[in-house]
Amino acid sequence: MSSPAAPPVPPPIGSSGNRSLDPEVYIDARLDEAQRHVRAVDLTVATLKLCIGVLAYLMAVAVADHWLVTGGLGRATRLALWGGLVLVAGWYAVRVLLPLLVHRINPVFAAQTIEQTRPGFKNGLINFLLLRRDWEAVDRDDLSRRVYRGLQVRTANELTHVTVGTTVDRLHVIRLGYLLAFLVAVVCLYSVISPKNPLASFGRVILPWARIGAPTRVEITGVEPGDAAAYQGFPVAVSAEVRGLRSGESVTLLYSSVDGESVDQAVPMSVPEGGFRYQAEFPPGGLSLQQNLLYRIEAGDATSPTFRIDLQIPPAILVQRVEYEYPEYTGLARAAKVRDGDLRALEGTRV
Repeated sequence: MSSPAAPPVPPPIGSSGNRSLDPEVYIDARLDEAQRHVRAVDLTVATLKLCIGVLAYLMAVAVADHWLVTGGLGRATRLALWGGLVLVAGWYAVRVLLPLLVHRINPVFAAQTIEQTRPGFKNGLINFLLLRRDWEAVDRDDLSRRVYRGLQVRTANELTHVTVGTTVDRLHVIRLGYLLAFLVAVVCLYSVISPKNPLASFGRVILPWARIGAPTRVEITGVEPGDAAAYQGFPVAVSAEVRGLRSGESVTLLYSSVDGESVDQAVPMSVPEGGFRYQAEFPPGGLSLQQNLLYRIEAGDATSPTFRIDLQIPPAILVQRVEYEYPEYTGLARAAKVRDGDLRALEGTRV
């Protein structure tokens, strides 16, 4: 039974079997490859650190928003937290991420990375790079040139036995990846266990100017009509979806006049048979809308944003004159009525 054949070993650079390959070009190509791997690993490490820091920061803020501050963090506090997050993340991006994208990896550092995995180099690759920096001094002496050429060929031959992709240490990437996965798992577990949604707190910090309410056990969503206009003389119908209520907890609509004459008038909301949205009309008791109003919904530990209803005067038509031109078969003459908007005529009449 034959064993699998080993991969062929390339002939030594500079030998009769490989004369076409310039040792220096080969060395530069392998160093470029090593530099790309080092840059990719460093970028990955820096990005993972940024993600871990941001996620840990947001999670700490969410806990404070849920349990340490009654009613959740205020807008000014959230703006300050957002500003701190942007400043720190921006500073990190400029000081750490941007240089990795803009600047080259030092070839000597890439050479050291390669040599750490293969003792056979004996610092030959680093010495070659240092000698090449002072090529004018080397080129003036024949013996120095011979030493340089010999070191060049030996270093190139050593590089043929190196897989550059495996020389870069990725252990730090793996550890940071595990840490990020652990933090994500903590956020997911907290989302399942906690009655308050941490993602809502994340949004309140990332978008402090947005109209996102403090996380609560009870959720009030889909409030309709929201901010709207309504005609004078008619009540306003309000509905919303409410989830997370405990037994015995009620849903109440509170409305106030914009001028402050009437404050927090309560109207109970209920779910009609066969429905799923809580509904109510205000003003209650057959009263009609006579002024601009503000309203909100309270249920359990949750309060919806405050919405506004603006009063509009319903349009009216003043009828001055209506003329009727009856069909010929009726034999009726053309007629007219003054200030009468109640239109009544036979079918086919032209009005």
